[in-house]
Amino acid sequence: MAARQCYSAGSILDLPQPLSPKSTAHMVNRVVSAGHTSCVEHNQFVFGVRGISRSCSHQLVRHRVGWSYEQQSQRYVDFSSQDFVEIVVPPTILRIPEMLESFLEPVKAAVRAYFLLRDERVHQEDARYLFNNAFETKLIVSANARALLHFFELRTCNLAQWEIRWLAHLMRAELQHAAPEIFKFAGPTCMTQKICWEGPRGAKCPRLVSTGAELRDRTPAAAAERTSPLS
Repeated sequence: MAARQCYSAGSILDLPQPLSPKSTAHMVNRVVSAGHTSCVEHNQFVFGVRGISRSCSHQLVRHRVGWSYEQQSQRYVDFSSQDFVEIVVPPTILRIPEMLESFLEPVKAAVRAYFLLRDERVHQEDARYLFNNAFETKLIVSANARALLHFFELRTCNLAQWEIRWLAHLMRAELQHAAPEIFKFAGPTCMTQKICWEGPRGAKCPRLVSTGAELRDRTPAAAAERTSPLS
């Protein structure tokens, strides 16, 4: 409806409703492929997210425009009332048993100290200072389709940090089921723009060859070099 308003002389009351699924898909394809993505800002999607670390959520909440968040509070939730505390362990550490034990040792110590502090009636808002980035968190996240398309350009890139890349792929799969007309366009910039913005870091990415993307660099020095006049 938003896209049709752009091309209609009348108001929304004058637009015939609804379009057929085929006509809707054609309209979405027309506006999104043309870069007219302001139309899909009116489409809002809500996710329940669990099983990610605080490290991942710190990256996620950097996406601000078009996003809203409600996150599990370590201040108001008393984790000592639970049977266990969940953490996230990076795959690189899981593969090395001796490193896994080194990783878990301070985490276990933090949990034991947390329970001890709570037993001594230290409030959970102070006991939580023991928790590090490995501790699991839960969120309700909402975002509009335009913000999500931008998110996927950044976070489904092979060079994105592994956990938020994993989250982005799961979110994209859900959206491609719920709104395939819009999110068939979702992916890294090497697919959506045929440009890889990672500069030298992106040169070894196997996707660069398969997509035929042009390698570029966002750094100020590289931008100045591209725009400087010929001598």
